[in-house]
Amino acid sequence: MAIAETAAERIEMARVVKRTFRAVEKNFVAFVVVSTPWGAIHAIEDQFVPPDVFSMIFGSVVFSPLSLPSVALLQGGVIHGVVASLNGKRASVGGCLGTGLQYLWPMSLVGLLGTVAVMAGLVLLIVPGVILTVMWVAAGAACVVEGTGVSGAFRRSVELTRGYRWPIFGLFVALILFMFAFIFIVFLLVSLVAFSSNAAAALGTMVAQFVAVTISTMLFWTISSALGAAIYFELRQIKEGVGPEALASVFD
Repeated sequence: MAIAETAAERIEMARVVKRTFRAVEKNFVAFVVVSTPWGAIHAIEDQFVPPDVFSMIFGSVVFSPLSLPSVALLQGGVIHGVVASLNGKRASVGGCLGTGLQYLWPMSLVGLLGTVAVMAGLVLLIVPGVILTVMWVAAGAACVVEGTGVSGAFRRSVELTRGYRWPIFGLFVALILFMFAFIFIVFLLVSLVAFSSNAAAALGTMVAQFVAVTISTMLFWTISSALGAAIYFELRQIKEGVGPEALASVFD
């Protein structure tokens, strides 16, 4: 299966990136609120699950009842905020939380099925997992904005991304490189604070690592979720001529 086919109209990657970070900036407080549960849960898992394969699998099973809904809350809330930003508005904390809670169950299923399939694909020489990630990038936004349901979200994303998968792949590679650099800086700064003469006793290594993992997890998942929503809107605009007002009406 090829990642892309010939596209009728070029996707504007700079526009997608600009919309992504504008949404994060405009709704920063709301996004911090909806991303904190997942950031903290992932940091706890990182602290107590040893980095061997068996422990990681066991830890995923133990933490999944908490991690799946917390990720779904984050993604639903971020999608709500991106749609508001497209209309020049700032989403409220209550609005983001409300949307995240409203779609908690279907978004949890989308996340579970997508993760299992992508991980299986990554085991199979990596490429199938990358293809599925690109094909399903808009599944979450389709689920929330269009109310497609779980299976419909995957079908809708496959339909929307057809013809644009190489540019989408490039966007995610750029995001990953940017976030790795940013996360390294976060870890470095937190470590410097933790091991300074006065702060070392108060913070300690574990607390410093917890803070760094929490912040980096919140940032990565918030930005990647916002990017997925921005890609979804870009594709609908190109393929269907849908404007931001039509998307916003779903939350009225």
